[in-house]
Amino acid sequence: MASYSGSRCRSLNRREPGNHGYPILPLAGKRPLTLHGVHDASTDPYTIRGWWRRWPTANVGVACGPTSGLLVLDIDPRHGGDATLATMERTYGALPATVEALTGRGDGGRHLYFAWPVGTERVRSPGPGVDALGPGRYLVAPPSVHPVSGQPYTWCAAPGTVALAAVPPGWVRSLARPPPTSPRRALRAVAPDHGGEGRGRIGRETRYGRRAAWLEAGRVRAARVGGRNEALHLGAYRLGQLIAANELREATARRYLADAGLWAGLDPGEVGRAIDGGLAAGMHAPRPPVVGRPRASPLGDERPQ
Repeated sequence: MASYSGSRCRSLNRREPGNHGYPILPLAGKRPLTLHGVHDASTDPYTIRGWWRRWPTANVGVACGPTSGLLVLDIDPRHGGDATLATMERTYGALPATVEALTGRGDGGRHLYFAWPVGTERVRSPGPGVDALGPGRYLVAPPSVHPVSGQPYTWCAAPGTVALAAVPPGWVRSLARPPPTSPRRALRAVAPDHGGEGRGRIGRETRYGRRAAWLEAGRVRAARVGGRNEALHLGAYRLGQLIAANELREATARRYLADAGLWAGLDPGEVGRAIDGGLAAGMHAPRPPVVGRPRASPLGDERPQ
């Protein structure tokens, strides 16, 4: 991996036309080196110099979302990103010229940087091969080196040479994702049990199962760096057991787990694999039903074998 001098690191954060001091963090490959991951991203020159004195060969991560003021579209042509982008542009209008970088994979993958749309809280990915990076997410930026190919990330249009463009209104409406219902509000919305089960069944899931999903999502968010993937897989396993026992819908489990995994800063691919593997294993080992009122915590100590 190449070594990056402090001046090259600082150059990304100079306050100059078109460059608004993007919050950055040091990465080992694509993994954060700081304790709180993307939540440690900073524009403070003193902090940044300290990081790169400690990790002189670190890659550069750029935080996304309303706090950093950045919305980034990650275009992956291997999975149909170019086709999805072309379809979106035909539907919602061409994207304006903006800050743009090539990834180090060497396959034409690129990152398109835009100003975060005012009034938007969260974004969703519009289709195959196009990932919209928002709150709790980050990307690898030049002059980083791809951990697999060994090739550098490079600017096509660097900050300071082109203005950071706004996302066209039609795109904003397509990308905007409504904020998830808070677990507390979701639990309040569940009708109390006045029957004989003691679990407050809601359609194909129960109050007990919904609370389990909320608690597991909390465990993922609270997991330390290096243990978040394992926490997500274990949480998926436990919820898979409840799905098989008809306590919880798979869609509910996936929603809670995915939101928690992305919030914790895990890569979307990691999140999908951990959830898929954990749910599949757990659904092959249904949790035996509990007679009477649910326990204080619906979570057991079962672990996938």
